[in-house]
Amino acid sequence: MQQVSLKRIPNYLKARSPQGLRRLMLLNNAKYSTFFEYVYIQFTEGNWYAWFYRDVDSDDIKVLETPPDTGASNG
Repeated sequence: MQQVSLKRIPNYLKARSPQGLRRLMLLNNAKYSTFFEYVYIQFTEGNWYAWFYRDVDSDDIKVLETPPDTGASNG
């Protein structure tokens, strides 16, 4: 059973082939020095996706604090 955390959010990896997705999964585990349980693998619209949960970190929080670029302009 997964531990509940307010900072745990779903993430995904995307590749064009099953082999590419597997490579990304291994690289993702190495990048974060952990083993992620990929909970849902799907093929849709020509791409492979692997969904997993990861706790947000300080870099993610910086992204959240930055207002999104809506493309709107003042004028």
